[in-house]
Amino acid sequence: MITLIVGHRGVGKTAFLSRVKSYHEERGLRCDCLDLDHEIENHTGQTVDQIFSVEGESIFRKWETQVLQELVQNFWGAPHDVYIAAGAGFNGEIPHGVHVLWLRRSTDADGRVFLDRPSLEPSMGPIAGYAKRYGLRLSRFVSWRDEELTLPEGLNDENPYEPIFLGLERGEVGGIKTLLPENFKNDRTWNAYITKRLSWGIDAFEVRDDFLSEENIRQALAKIPSNQIIMSFRRPGMDILEGVNIANYFWDWPVEWGVCPLGDPPILSLHAKDVGESVSHCAEYLVQMGGGRSHLKLAVEIQSFSELLEGHRWQQADPEHRSFLPNSAEGRWGWYRLCQKGKMKLNFFKEAQGSSPDQPILMDWMRAPKDADSFFAVIGDPVHHSYSPIEHQEFFAQKNMTSLAIKMSVDEFTKDNLLALHVIGLNCAAITSPHKNAAFHICSEVDAVAQELESVNTLIWSEKLKGWRGANTDLKGFSDLVSEISEMDEVAVWGGGGTREMMKKALPQARYYSARTGKCISHDADEFVNPDVIVWAVGRSRQDQCQWPDPLWKPKKVIDLNYTEDSPGLEYAKNLNIEYESGLKMFKSQATAQQNLFQATNI
Repeated sequence: MITLIVGHRGVGKTAFLSRVKSYHEERGLRCDCLDLDHEIENHTGQTVDQIFSVEGESIFRKWETQVLQELVQNFWGAPHDVYIAAGAGFNGEIPHGVHVLWLRRSTDADGRVFLDRPSLEPSMGPIAGYAKRYGLRLSRFVSWRDEELTLPEGLNDENPYEPIFLGLERGEVGGIKTLLPENFKNDRTWNAYITKRLSWGIDAFEVRDDFLSEENIRQALAKIPSNQIIMSFRRPGMDILEGVNIANYFWDWPVEWGVCPLGDPPILSLHAKDVGESVSHCAEYLVQMGGGRSHLKLAVEIQSFSELLEGHRWQQADPEHRSFLPNSAEGRWGWYRLCQKGKMKLNFFKEAQGSSPDQPILMDWMRAPKDADSFFAVIGDPVHHSYSPIEHQEFFAQKNMTSLAIKMSVDEFTKDNLLALHVIGLNCAAITSPHKNAAFHICSEVDAVAQELESVNTLIWSEKLKGWRGANTDLKGFSDLVSEISEMDEVAVWGGGGTREMMKKALPQARYYSARTGKCISHDADEFVNPDVIVWAVGRSRQDQCQWPDPLWKPKKVIDLNYTEDSPGLEYAKNLNIEYESGLKMFKSQATAQQNLFQATNI
């Protein structure tokens, strides 16, 4: 089969292609993996940059279409797999019979800055230029895709999960997958899709009558063993039943529809909660309607951590007969469903959008231990970009712990909510901005560095204290990041806020600037000093409230506390065409220090 890999700029298509090649070679399988840009360069004798600068983007797009067509013709009918990675801007026709895999990451919509790639919108900044093209490219990928794979942030190396997705290994994925209309695009797509997923070891496939047509439903029933189907009634009329023996299937009846005319349903579910109604009241109603004869699924909207704890305690009171699937508009409770993997009879994952925003993505689902004893989490706002869950994955997997990311706003980051998380299973955490000072005040005990800085980035639960121990590993990480700055360098630290005192410990000689006002706050504000190095300490989420440095500055290098690809520090370095170092070194250094703390306290 020929597979075309598409996805947004910087998603990691080339790196994924390399891993695909390795997975096949490790299993003694032939696989041709081709980068369309490289094939165009071989065909034309010019680099991509040369074609863009001399002939223009429109000519390059024509070359993409032509070379892809030739590759498909050359490999058509090959007895082995062929993978071709296309550029994000490819806009040609997809050759008939080619399978399209859309590679995704949660940060796709954030924008990315590239130091080593041409600017496609020279009159705009790199983030604005990315955003301008994002919507059109997104619509193309949606219309083309036969499959989607969302990669967790920070997952860049070979791993045991991708070979299962590719169909090279049988899996024990477990969980429930809801079938969606796009899975039935045509017979070829459907047959390939379901054949591969039946090899994954999925517990069940949900067939919803509000999502699928009657034809789609019959296709599903014809291909999937009856013991792997959950039929969910979600629209009046029950047309799904025509010619179907419901006794052969596990099925779900919504309690909102009243008493089921078919008798006691195997699953009785509740999805709606009235304004002002408590989670406990919803749960009590569901129990009354179930009468002890059905498995109960509580899948209502959850608006707070206290409500989440209510639902959790209800489920834990009878885990054999109850499943709690919290919902939200933004998908903020996916971490909870992950930490409950193997602890509830009903738990869903998704490959892309899924049927609920709170369903965990496939790759996160596969990497989560089944029936984990407890969990680690990075806690902050935002956290969707964080590498921490992957960075700490192997460490905590050895301890049968799940590694998660939990979004908490400033108002939500309270002692009570952290205690609620501990009741659910949180034993240790990495704390990110803007919560480090608040974490310090919540702790029952802190280490010397945290005490001096009044800042905590590491939490460890203490049974002895019945509270949190706090530590700070940021200073270690930052010191490593700036270790090569010379004493002779003129250094300007741009922004920082809550991390400023920590940075002063490692860089006492630097000049510190408020990114909001642009003024120096450590030296004479009116004195002009041109820095050799700028230490960048402003994230993208706060850049709108901040200024850019003095346009008269001519620095030689930017050292960034951020490691994200949308960092304003990265954008600034690109605009000035100067050397850039991301905060990845700091991140890895402080993460290693955190693991040493976790190990020392026998987490």
